[in-house]
Amino acid sequence: MKKEFLKEFIFKTQLLTEEEINLIADCFVHKLLKQVPSLATNPDRTVEEPIKMREVCRLLQISDTTARSWMAKGTLSFHRIGSRVFFYKSQVLSSLEQPLTSRKEGKKWKA
Repeated sequence: MKKEFLKEFIFKTQLLTEEEINLIADCFVHKLLKQVPSLATNPDRTVEEPIKMREVCRLLQISDTTARSWMAKGTLSFHRIGSRVFFYKSQVLSSLEQPLTSRKEGKKWKA
């Protein structure tokens, strides 16, 4: 099915002029920028690749158990898609810069 779609796409693009293709591309980019406003404000921004639990543990020099504990407490920022957990290095590092608070008491931990 994908091959048929690709063949049809190639066939249709050969029927379009370069001007029509550019117009379609401009419309696509315009709609994409509406959906993802951060691309419009900072087009040179590189997309950060997600990292796995193993890499976070290596980065922070902690065990898997500690990482999961911090995730449960809200100390460690993470994302989940289905059963898969992933992190962004910048978010992990910034979440650890926040002052530690006790959930029960709402008070800051003494350092």
